[in-house]
Amino acid sequence: MRCTIEPLEHRLFFRSLGIDVSDFQGNITVAQWGQIKAAGKDWAFTKATEGLTFNATTFVNNITRAPQAGVLIGPYHYGRPDNNSAVADADHFIQVISPYLTAGRLRPVLDIEVDAGDVTFMSNWVNDFCNRVKNVTGIPPIVYTGQFFASQNFNSSVTQWPLWIARYPSTLPDPHTASPGSTTPWPTWHAWQYSASGTVPGISGNVDLDVYNGDLAAITAAWVIKPPTATVLRGTTPITDNQSTVTDFGTVMQGNPGPSITFTVRNDGQEKLTLSGLTVPAGYTVTDPLVSSLIAGASDNFTVRLDTAVTGVKSGNITFTTNDPAVTNPFNFPITGNVIPSDTTPPTVQAADFLFETPPHKLTIVFSENVAASVSGADFEVRNLTTNATLSPFHSHVAATFTSTLNFGGTVADGNYRLRVIAAGIQDTAGNVMAADYVYDFFVLPGDANRDRSVNIGDFAILAGNFNQPGTFTAGDFNYNGSVEIGDFSILASAFNSYLAPPADLPRAAGASSPPALLIEPQKARTDRFSSDLLDELA
Repeated sequence: MRCTIEPLEHRLFFRSLGIDVSDFQGNITVAQWGQIKAAGKDWAFTKATEGLTFNATTFVNNITRAPQAGVLIGPYHYGRPDNNSAVADADHFIQVISPYLTAGRLRPVLDIEVDAGDVTFMSNWVNDFCNRVKNVTGIPPIVYTGQFFASQNFNSSVTQWPLWIARYPSTLPDPHTASPGSTTPWPTWHAWQYSASGTVPGISGNVDLDVYNGDLAAITAAWVIKPPTATVLRGTTPITDNQSTVTDFGTVMQGNPGPSITFTVRNDGQEKLTLSGLTVPAGYTVTDPLVSSLIAGASDNFTVRLDTAVTGVKSGNITFTTNDPAVTNPFNFPITGNVIPSDTTPPTVQAADFLFETPPHKLTIVFSENVAASVSGADFEVRNLTTNATLSPFHSHVAATFTSTLNFGGTVADGNYRLRVIAAGIQDTAGNVMAADYVYDFFVLPGDANRDRSVNIGDFAILAGNFNQPGTFTAGDFNYNGSVEIGDFSILASAFNSYLAPPADLPRAAGASSPPALLIEPQKARTDRFSSDLLDELA
């Protein structure tokens, strides 16, 4: 028994065969398309239009019947650069073929065989036509042309479009192993029409024979229109159909502007993506809707706002319907948001403190809630109660802790001072204005380590106990050099037995509040004298 060995090139590489048809092949039935498929033809192109006015009478039958027999099929247009603009020709083509640019069909083709100008004109015409088809449908077309015609009429700019080349050798070639030869200006070919007089079961008379430069899987990957694919994003974060992760609109007070979130839908397939029926849960409004369709690569945004008229947690799904076959309609994903009762409580000052232990001297003011958007240095007045002069410390605010700081940049001269927080300029995020000015009194007295408003033997004991040690003001470091030493004794000695009386309670703004522990006493005379006994001891 003899065994026939299949040629090696056939076993390693088997190209996909096809045909192209027009009205010349007449009416082809589904059964005849079945014969064509059985004869080994995987794919076909059928003429749809020519110029601005011609529509092929067999186009609709061919484009709908071939798939029923398992044959891949796509439309082609016979271009007329001698009569029309590229855009006009393309628009006629698009109008006719749009319903059939669906998943599973082949990409559209421009058949260009008419010479109407120089190389630049012809190349521009092809590019303008193809770009128009791509921009309107989202699908980049294929260019069919003859070998000699291509070399004489086009420059390299047209090579951005896949080439289907026509060249007929004198003898019928083996389409699985032969090649068309030169493809100038294209560097290579994708499909080759190698005969205009072929015979195929199911077709009466001659028919064009074609071969793809790859197998059926290759032409399917490169030239078959892919299904629409709905990609949904929030910013750059993907949102998947029926996901469990909830998109949170946050918490907002009743009556305040509701937060909005914008989502993006993009078609990452090739067939036109259709969109409809966008719905949101109760308590939300679509402020920017979706378009009804997206071509390949196109995207659109839709925006949803949380409504704040009614309090409560608002949860549910955003849904819309699409023709993406991977989606179990409707596409849906969960959202939530919380509307809390409106805030009618004005902000207050919870605490104020004079920081004097180390330089620079500072005041801190802690508010009851967030006032960061309104508070500024102009909302604070610091006044020397003896001279009536105002100070101008630097203001800063930390929103997270509701805290303002007034930095004096150094140490403040001794005396009584009053901080006034001016209510009129301070409001919370709900717009509630602080009801009354807040007043805080503080003093500076060098040598007063125990902060009892007098410099006495108690302060001396503190200083002596910390002598030659690192320290702060209340440890006896009155000159703020970081340690307790002889210079601090000199400051204490010069102020010994002095007393700084609390200020008389000066007139305040109507409704102004005082700190809970504010002590107001009648003015006492300050005694600025030396203690001879202390001086003798220091000597």
